[in-house]
Amino acid sequence: MATHLFMQNKNLKQIFIWPAVLGVLTALGLVLALLEDGVVEEISLAGLIAPILVMVYFYWVRKT
Repeated sequence: MATHLFMQNKNLKQIFIWPAVLGVLTALGLVLALLEDGVVEEISLAGLIAPILVMVYFYWVRKT
């Protein structure tokens, strides 16, 4: 029986590191969008787009 890549034994750090990174990016993007204007607003937009790009990648690109 073949073990799928996501079914391997992983510790908590391996499971939660990327969701935590995406959560911090999203929160930082929201706060920066509310507080600043100009160039910082563009940085906040990048922080808000990152989770969307990850979801698109894993939904459409890696779909097998």
